[in-house]
Amino acid sequence: MILYGEANMRGARTQALLRSRPAEASIGVRRAVFAAERIRVASTGEHPRRRAGAAAEELAMPHLVDAISYVDDASRSNHELERACAILLLPTAGPPDVLRQRLRHHLTTLDAERPVVCLHPGPATPRAGGGLALPRPNAEEYAPVFADEIALVPDDDDFADMLAAQLDITRALAATFDEAHASLRYAPGKWTVRQTIGHLSDCERVLSYRLLRALRGDAVVLPGFDHVGYVDAGRFEGRELASVMDECAAVRAATVALIRSAPASAFAFRLRVGQGSITGTALAYLMAGHERHHQALLRTRYLPLLPALSASASFSTT
Repeated sequence: MILYGEANMRGARTQALLRSRPAEASIGVRRAVFAAERIRVASTGEHPRRRAGAAAEELAMPHLVDAISYVDDASRSNHELERACAILLLPTAGPPDVLRQRLRHHLTTLDAERPVVCLHPGPATPRAGGGLALPRPNAEEYAPVFADEIALVPDDDDFADMLAAQLDITRALAATFDEAHASLRYAPGKWTVRQTIGHLSDCERVLSYRLLRALRGDAVVLPGFDHVGYVDAGRFEGRELASVMDECAAVRAATVALIRSAPASAFAFRLRVGQGSITGTALAYLMAGHERHHQALLRTRYLPLLPALSASASFSTT
């Protein structure tokens, strides 16, 4: 039996190695740190996010121990573990024990002093089933400018289910920044995290309306819109991030309901927009791909700018 004091000393030594020479710290060493931390939390009831001295912005950021505790919770459903894998960009196939092992292995490779993407942004969106497997649109069904975002969308047997579930990843990213870092920009003049979520709502509203017109066979030519101008006009920075995210979720729910209600044949209609045209299928894929594009930006451009966790907010070594 490893006593708390012994585990704590081991954790101190190995945590020192992680901090001084992170590149040389093996997965085994990292696992020893996390095992010691779990024992410490279980023995003392003390949680790193509640320690005295942690700044407000640190309390808002998910810690590695949060992710470990979430994954180790035996009550987690297979669906919740699948979502956690999707949030961390890991394969989602497999039974619970395989998913949990995959998640644990990945978490041991992460830096204990960096925030981790939130694995529990709320109840996991259930897969309703029974939806359409929309065929991937051909290149002639949309303008070339949309090709990259459409290419980000995976094949799925139920497109509506996939679209509903991927919002959980956007929720997880938003929860990682929380209100404390919702105004973060990765460069001058770039949108904040809050504005990015608002932009997703604006664009999906417009694209979903275009999809409605396509599904109803409307031959009227529709105008374009200034998606950049909409962000400033939306005044998202005057609102809380939670409010902006809730609005995005409401828009998504309406989009998913629209897609579920339509027969497969209706998506083939080609809607005229400005000087070009786009099919209903391509519009659906574009909404999904546009969100995935901004998820990638939030991961690669914004997350690295979150401050490191201070000693008082990260794993204890005393």
